[in-house]
Amino acid sequence: MKPQRTFTADEGDFSTGLAGPDQIEKDLDTINKMFDPLATHDNNEQGGIGTENIQDNAITDDKIGNRTVDQTISTTFSNTGKLTTLLSFFAKVLKNIIGKTNWYDTPTKSLEQLNTDINDLAGTGRTVETVKQNADDITGLAQDIITLDTNKADKTALETHKTSNDHDNRYYTKTEIENKLSQTAGGQAYSFRSGTSFPSSPVEGDVFLLTADYILNGKTYKGGVSYQYINGEWVEFVNGKENYSPELTQNSSVFSLGTGKDENGQDVDVSSSVVNGQVSVIVKGQTIFQHANNGDNYENWVVNTESSVNNNAIHLVKGSEGNYADLDLNLQPNTQYTLVYNIKDTDTDGTLMVGGYLTGTAFSVDQTIGQHRVTFTTQETIDTNRLRFFISGGTIGTYVDITDVMILEGDWTTGELADVEVGELKYGVNSTNNVRVKVVGKNLADTIDTNKWEQGVYGLLGESLSTDQWLRTKSSVKFKCIPNQNVKVSINSGYAFRVLVYDSNDNFLYSTGDSTSASFITDSNAAYFRYCVRFNPAQSITLDELQNIELQVEYGTTATSYEPYKESIRYITLPDGVDSLDSLPNGTKDEVTDDGKLIKRTKKTTMQGTDVTNFDTTTLTNYDIVRIPVYENMSQEWGNNVILQTTDGRVINKYRPSSTWEDVINAWTYYYYNNEFRILVPANYFADLAAVQSYFDEATLIYQLATPEEYQLEGFTPLNSFEKGTVYVEPYYKKEHTYNSTNGGLQFDEALKEIEKVVDKNGNEVDLSNVTLASDGLSATITGASDNDVYIVYGYPQEGVIPETKHKVPLNTSATIKDNNAMINQLSKEFQDYMYKTDAYLLNIEARLTANGI
Repeated sequence: MKPQRTFTADEGDFSTGLAGPDQIEKDLDTINKMFDPLATHDNNEQGGIGTENIQDNAITDDKIGNRTVDQTISTTFSNTGKLTTLLSFFAKVLKNIIGKTNWYDTPTKSLEQLNTDINDLAGTGRTVETVKQNADDITGLAQDIITLDTNKADKTALETHKTSNDHDNRYYTKTEIENKLSQTAGGQAYSFRSGTSFPSSPVEGDVFLLTADYILNGKTYKGGVSYQYINGEWVEFVNGKENYSPELTQNSSVFSLGTGKDENGQDVDVSSSVVNGQVSVIVKGQTIFQHANNGDNYENWVVNTESSVNNNAIHLVKGSEGNYADLDLNLQPNTQYTLVYNIKDTDTDGTLMVGGYLTGTAFSVDQTIGQHRVTFTTQETIDTNRLRFFISGGTIGTYVDITDVMILEGDWTTGELADVEVGELKYGVNSTNNVRVKVVGKNLADTIDTNKWEQGVYGLLGESLSTDQWLRTKSSVKFKCIPNQNVKVSINSGYAFRVLVYDSNDNFLYSTGDSTSASFITDSNAAYFRYCVRFNPAQSITLDELQNIELQVEYGTTATSYEPYKESIRYITLPDGVDSLDSLPNGTKDEVTDDGKLIKRTKKTTMQGTDVTNFDTTTLTNYDIVRIPVYENMSQEWGNNVILQTTDGRVINKYRPSSTWEDVINAWTYYYYNNEFRILVPANYFADLAAVQSYFDEATLIYQLATPEEYQLEGFTPLNSFEKGTVYVEPYYKKEHTYNSTNGGLQFDEALKEIEKVVDKNGNEVDLSNVTLASDGLSATITGASDNDVYIVYGYPQEGVIPETKHKVPLNTSATIKDNNAMINQLSKEFQDYMYKTDAYLLNIEARLTANGI
């Protein structure tokens, strides 16, 4: 309302009515309410200043003040809102339209400019839709045709043919022209198409733009995304970014970046094209069962009186009265196995043999230093289930020292399993646990980290020697290497080096001697390097000098320019409640994706005897049936999707075949029926249900999940690749612990065989000479540590299996068309190449007409 004065009085008037004090009070109340929006006037109008009380243009921008818009506003768009909110809506829309970082950035081109460009390209009689279709077609052609100018041999031949008067019997078919153009462009031609579903018969390299979501073989492909057909599957085609190698598979702990096996198991090497960038690594679990129960310090082996078991080895001596080393087993009849063993030392002139208990006939095996694998198949009937080593012939008193004895089911000497690295596996089920993936550059020698070096030298036979004329890498530091590779070593002027090679059991293999340049080939059982450096000529050297030393160790035969050591590391630490990454015989594998997602497809559990609820001895003649209700989320698919290990070493991992129930091959197999997990056992093997329950109590069971479980791992970091780089994938331990002297210092939740480094709460590395690892590997003490001090421990566990690794690496073949703007800028060039191809087709027609005398 607009208040008006109602008080009326002149000097000398009586103070009554409109001239009295009550009227003054009423006018003042009205004025006050005009400034109070919460008040109510006598006529029931709301108080406060209204539009009728404000002069036009009275509120200026300065009075309103500055407002800050939010161009990433997440509030749902609306036509009504506060000023700042509405301005933020406008800013977000503008930002999306111009495609820049900020809404106020200058657009690459205005809408008017884009319209002019499109009209210019379209030309007379062409529509924008026509240009778009041509662009789609050209995207496929440009990959191969765009580089024609770099190799004009075929183009010149076509032009010569076109102008020649001699066309008789000389013309190209359409297929020949396509091949010529593809070869000239230096790559494989592919088509670029679009639609709501993939073509039924794609060609390798085809690019297809899905215009809607599409499901193929259970996988959902997103609409609006381009996919390329590579190695039998559709993978996302990233236009304008670096191309990646096909997905490669590795089973070893260390491999050259950009190498591996394709889906057919064929070796693939694209390492020469690998460039710096982000490498995609997927880790898949592996489960291996070790059938040889050696016992602590090989105590389960029985040897002749002149032989012995000590120092975690079998010391087999050619005795005068006896000559054997025996281990009782529980292997299955008529089954193929691989015997894995390591010869640590030997001086025998006889022949190392394996007895015939398992196979019916004794056979000789390799007795040279290093790890060996040999396959054998058990007899249909095994009377004595025992492995025996003995020495045939030779001099009395000579010996062979054998370690790391393992028996693995299947053939581990050929195919994929031949590439799986096997260290010393404990008896029973072994699976992939925590893992470290480390990518290093071409230089394998780290002279940057002084914590890895110390005063001293490794002798030419690998022994540790004290001297102030050398620096050496600490014995706890192992630079892993690839077997059977050419290695080139070089160092800058004024220094010399010594490189030593060892196998996985710390056996010394080779030394370069003292040199300023050396080439050698790693042994077939080489596992890691150690380095020594000094001045040349020799004089005292300290750790401070490392910063001046340019030691380079690289794969190849030629020394390249020096590059400092570089690495990129990812730790894969399993979450609480997940013991391991497992695999099953049917190919099911747990997986850690490149973005840190753990997909658990298997479940590991310890059976209880009471899990067996029924023992059927009447349905079959030759077999009894152990019946167990299926476990939580247990898949009942057909196939070998279970590993069950009993406490006496029996492994049940075969699905009952579809052959006759009473066939002998059904012994100790399983199947699913009526929502039960059932195991076929020989008739009368168990006396009753109680005996069955006792036998399966504490058995380890790994089974396939009907519905996979997913976890998001913490602290997952990207991995970078380096030119001529190397990748290490290995079981690894990295966890934070609090020191407690009354409990043995640092307590680990798995046994470690070696500690690589310890870091305190301030990020400082602890001198490893002050760290003592307990003999059982489950704890460590630190000299000078106090209770409640926090440390991060890095090291290698005693157990753990190398996972299967799938990786893709960036290649130096960027896509020709970088983005939509680049495509528009190059359209004229692409049209020219397109016209050239059209000209080639017309030439082909001319050649055909000429050849036929027309």
